[in-house]
Amino acid sequence: MRSERSLQLKQQLMEEYLRCFSPQFSELENCQLKNMLDIYYRHISPADLENSSSTDLIGAAIAHWQLLRERTDSDPKIRVYNPSFEEHGWQSRHTIIEIVTDDMSFLVDSTSMGLNRAGITIHLTIHPVAGVVRDKLGRLLAVHDISTGLGKPESMICFQIEKQLSPDYMQKLERMVRSVLLDVTLANRDWQVMRQRVQSIAEGMVESTLPVAKEDLSEARAFLDWAVEDHFTFLAYCEFDLLTKDGKQILTIDTQSKLGLFRETGSSGHDPKSVVPVVSDSYTDFPCHLIVTKANVKSTVHRPAYMDYIGIKRYDRNGEVNGLFCIVGLFTIAAYSSPPRDIPLLRTKVAEVVGMSRIAPASFSGK
Repeated sequence: MRSERSLQLKQQLMEEYLRCFSPQFSELENCQLKNMLDIYYRHISPADLENSSSTDLIGAAIAHWQLLRERTDSDPKIRVYNPSFEEHGWQSRHTIIEIVTDDMSFLVDSTSMGLNRAGITIHLTIHPVAGVVRDKLGRLLAVHDISTGLGKPESMICFQIEKQLSPDYMQKLERMVRSVLLDVTLANRDWQVMRQRVQSIAEGMVESTLPVAKEDLSEARAFLDWAVEDHFTFLAYCEFDLLTKDGKQILTIDTQSKLGLFRETGSSGHDPKSVVPVVSDSYTDFPCHLIVTKANVKSTVHRPAYMDYIGIKRYDRNGEVNGLFCIVGLFTIAAYSSPPRDIPLLRTKVAEVVGMSRIAPASFSGK
């Protein structure tokens, strides 16, 4: 529910828009812009806007609408600039980063992470989501409140950052933001496929005859089932084939298996061989069927932490290791807040420690 100050601000901006700006636009454009103004500052505290004039607040919304007006594909539109009244119809003491992209998870947190890595101070973040209707050429026809269910959800993100005076550095920031948005898109696009792939691996642990102790296999499957139940954010997936070359075993990436962040291995650094921590000729000597550890790189999506890695040995029909399933992502907050006794694999280790301690589980120390 909006506060009284928020409603007053909305009314003030709308009245000034109708008085000073509306005559400049067509009937269709005015309809779009009035809806834009209605949603643009909806989740921003009026206290965060009190140092900006109504003219600048309206001008900022119009500038973002101009970026929204035409978008021919699913690629994001990004603009980094220093607004001036003469050129853009509004002004700011900050450098502005405007984004228009398909609405998806992890947009704002991931882009903010990228800016923080670059040492950039963010003064204000604006993130309205609108239901957008376009024609076949990508031209804007309507902007709807997302609650109406009309149109396709598109995110508009505006970062007001510390003033940047170097055009070269501003272009560098744009490239960085574009790279982060690509990572976010790849992770979102393949999330469901990766989740289904992990479920398939878990099901295969029961259907196949593997040279693994029954209790270990059961616990490994339970862990994967637990992971897909909102305890793991899937960001990347791939498989390695175990081949023999010159009498030596090597793991070779199956390029057709790459999902999520592994689809692109360019400047982002998401080459599976660099990310996966156990790609070596000694992999088959590892005693366990399933490994949980940290990946070699930090995530560019969602949280700025080293990604979590789940590695699972793959077997052929004869029970011989012939490859490796690699799952990379982040354990969720729900996972970290789960009691250890409720987490497969971990609960087994907890039981072993408690057993060796000879402490009664129901005692004070046991609890």
